[in-house]
Amino acid sequence: MLSQLKYIIAVALLICVVTSVPAQTGCEIKTRIGTDGSLYYYIKPVRFYFTNSKKLDGGIITDKENYFLALQPFPFVAERSSEKLTDSLEITLSNKVHYRLENYYVHLHKEDTLLRMVYLVPKKMLDDLRNFDVLSVRINMNDKEGIREYDFKLHKSALREHLECFENPKKD
Repeated sequence: MLSQLKYIIAVALLICVVTSVPAQTGCEIKTRIGTDGSLYYYIKPVRFYFTNSKKLDGGIITDKENYFLALQPFPFVAERSSEKLTDSLEITLSNKVHYRLENYYVHLHKEDTLLRMVYLVPKKMLDDLRNFDVLSVRINMNDKEGIREYDFKLHKSALREHLECFENPKKD
């Protein structure tokens, strides 16, 4: 009888904790001012891929006129090599259509803690990106490894969700 009471109390506490935690909407839009003074809107990057030796985080950024795909690959190249990362990106969606995104800019933080590669999303791709998940991206790292392919294992629909947040923000 005592063990059943402990079980009921434990379940009741768990229910209280779970229901008191706010829902994670993933739609918190943040702002950042770019080096050129432009205002950019973004959502916290999500993890698309990881192993013991590699990971890829990213998300959509917008200036309210254009959309950009920001990727943060790890490991990344040395500071001097980051200047060579100007190749376009190949992206494959779940409808099996391949797109090439042009490099917009690459930024390696001074502390060598983060490499952010930003690509312009072509307007002709937006409808597909709104309706289909991302399967993979191919990035030329211009190092001994060359082209690095990331199959999206996690959060395949995150870019669709980011677009939805920017285009239809929820009003509180």
